[in-house]
Amino acid sequence: PVVRSRAGVFVWLSAALVARPLTDDMTILSYLQGRYSDDPQSLVVDLLVASFDVLTNCMLTKESRQDVKIVRSFICNKLPILITMVASNMQPPLQSDECIQMALMPGGMISIDPLPPLSTGATDIRDSLKTTRLEFLQACVLHGLLTEHTVAQILQESVALPRVVKLNKDSLAAQCTNNTSKLGEYVEELAGMQGNVGAIAGCIVDTVTNLCMSKDTMALKSVCDKLIRRIPYMDFVMQHTQPGMLLLPLCNLLNDWVHDQDQTEFTPAYEEFASILLFTLAVLYRYNLAFTDVGIHGESFIAKLQEEMTVSRPLTELQPEQASQLTQWIEGLFAVDEHGDTSGIGDDVMRQCSPQAFYTLVPTLFEQSILACRMKVLPMNTLKSGLELLLEPFLLPSLIMGLGWLAKHSWEDHHDAETLIHVLEKLLKPASNAPETQAMHRAVLAMVATPLYHSLADYSTKRPNKKVTELMELLKPHLHQQRAVRCRQGEMEQWVQASGSLEGCVQRTIRDLITWSASSTRPPNPPPQHTPRTFAVACQLLDGDKHLQLIIAEINKTEYANVPIALDVCTSLICAPAPVPMGAQQATHWTSPTGRLRSRVRLESSNAQGLLDKPKSQAASLVRLGRRVEAQMSFATQIPAITM
Repeated sequence: PVVRSRAGVFVWLSAALVARPLTDDMTILSYLQGRYSDDPQSLVVDLLVASFDVLTNCMLTKESRQDVKIVRSFICNKLPILITMVASNMQPPLQSDECIQMALMPGGMISIDPLPPLSTGATDIRDSLKTTRLEFLQACVLHGLLTEHTVAQILQESVALPRVVKLNKDSLAAQCTNNTSKLGEYVEELAGMQGNVGAIAGCIVDTVTNLCMSKDTMALKSVCDKLIRRIPYMDFVMQHTQPGMLLLPLCNLLNDWVHDQDQTEFTPAYEEFASILLFTLAVLYRYNLAFTDVGIHGESFIAKLQEEMTVSRPLTELQPEQASQLTQWIEGLFAVDEHGDTSGIGDDVMRQCSPQAFYTLVPTLFEQSILACRMKVLPMNTLKSGLELLLEPFLLPSLIMGLGWLAKHSWEDHHDAETLIHVLEKLLKPASNAPETQAMHRAVLAMVATPLYHSLADYSTKRPNKKVTELMELLKPHLHQQRAVRCRQGEMEQWVQASGSLEGCVQRTIRDLITWSASSTRPPNPPPQHTPRTFAVACQLLDGDKHLQLIIAEINKTEYANVPIALDVCTSLICAPAPVPMGAQQATHWTSPTGRLRSRVRLESSNAQGLLDKPKSQAASLVRLGRRVEAQMSFATQIPAITM
């Protein structure tokens, strides 16, 4: 029999929230409808239980504050919307209040005390779970899923709920279209847990789209500046949309940007372009998105910029127009007056060079400037003063390309370490105390800090240097700002140390999830410490055959009564969602972390001769696993029947 284990949804949802959130309506409802096509009540109950399991696991494994906030926001802001969708599309209508009561009643399926009372951190985790439960219930009242009386029944005490106004996406978007300054207030509310983030996220996407369509770049700059201050809040927005919905209009606008050479002043246009570009690149970077993920073609500006972000070209490869523009920028940045001071960028330089052309030239500009300084053609003070102009808001995104080039530059081979250190000392600190400029600078550092830090660390290992150490300290707060399925520093060593090897880690993960799902204690045991990164990394590093053999071996070691649970757990791990294009979610696609393993399962389970050559128990488990994987992947890419 097919069993829907507790670990199944827990594994899927953990993977959906670990990197770029994969919880937009289409993605999550496709999965849930496929898994619970005939049982909407279990869908709601299991989703609720799994959500609190993921939150509990996040706290037990000491994930970052932002990771915990993402799960809490999903529970309080996304779950009520999903439950409303499911309930309203069922015939007869689903009694959602009964489902919520079933999941959240004390002593039921969710434990608010996952740790023994006197153990370290027990009180903090309990308080956080209780707070999240209350906020979720309040959000359910806001969305009309519960009454205050039902909330009191669930909590077994009367609670005075705050009066919260339910926001509407269309109403908010109308307000922000007429007055974009209003959007700043709503951006701050993205971190709220009151059930309104879905409407605010929709408003942001609609407002950005409308401003792009109308080409109101001045208003769009203002919106992007507000969003740049809160790039981590995009984690909450992405729970309610897909990247292309937000980014495609921005990418198209940047690609189609018209550079009017007849205007009298060019700084405002460059400023508008800079803010829009920086926000776009910041979101692309945070979620490790390629231009194909957004839906733009390879010849567009952003696509080319992404591919050549840090690439410096030899002067002989530049087109005559590019060579002329580069010369003008170098002269504009480094020309000095009679006192030896740089005079700044004039309109003549910007008139001859569109913003798109400028940003593609930046790595070459950096290389030529460093080369000129090394050859004593350009004095060090002039170099620093000239590059300091790039800290101005209208040019600030150029530091992404410039510092990115510098991070990849071989310091020792070119004997220009001292020059580079001087440049970094100038560019790693904002030139202004203005909040907008500082926010832009932080957004830049979030994108360049990690590769730059590694470059400095490598140099420091070979040639210890106090200034380099100070620069590394400056970069530390900005490290690892990307939400991607990768090992964190030292994490692999911890896994191997705990299990003896990566293979052992995979086996233990499967075994622990099966054991946990098979237990029926009340209150339930907390979930085993699990991170989707383990299995994803194993998929990348282990040989496909060996990995599959480990999985089949664990299924065969399982007690007969629990084999259906083992199959569900392993299927969920193999089919866990990954932040890749929709096509890569399919069973035959190779690019996602688990894609190769799915392909291996498909190949092995359909190879009749190969199955005959295997021991009977292995062949049987492989066939059953193959069927489950095929079934799950077939509905994972279907558009759900539920109305969006």
